[in-house]
Amino acid sequence: MNNELTDQQFEELKLLYSISASDLSFFKRQQWVITNYALILYATLITIGTKLLPDPLMCWEKIILGIVAGATWIVASIVHYHLQGAINIRRERLKKCREKFSKTFLEAWSSGEDSSDYVYKILYIVLILGFGSVLWVLFSI
Repeated sequence: MNNELTDQQFEELKLLYSISASDLSFFKRQQWVITNYALILYATLITIGTKLLPDPLMCWEKIILGIVAGATWIVASIVHYHLQGAINIRRERLKKCREKFSKTFLEAWSSGEDSSDYVYKILYIVLILGFGSVLWVLFSI
């Protein structure tokens, strides 16, 4: 522990670190949940368009299903964006907390540090591909 900190400050720092790490985990799980629900909705739209509505689909039916798919992509993307912002804030808090910890802690921490921003990008690409798939299926039938 850095000698500049009082016991109370160190306890507060540990609490902030613990809460931030927990928040980080929660927000990452939420990104996966949002993506999963969007994919389920995409699959549902495809099922509605190919199995439940009379064949052939009217143009207005395709447009409505496409709009719902587009709204799903937009809403999921916005939620992802805000969750990623919250993740970045928590990462910055953790970084500032770690600056106050001992050299031993920092050495142990740095042995496996990895940024997972690529997961956010992959999930976003999955949302886009799902949206595109819905449009492709709806407008190819």
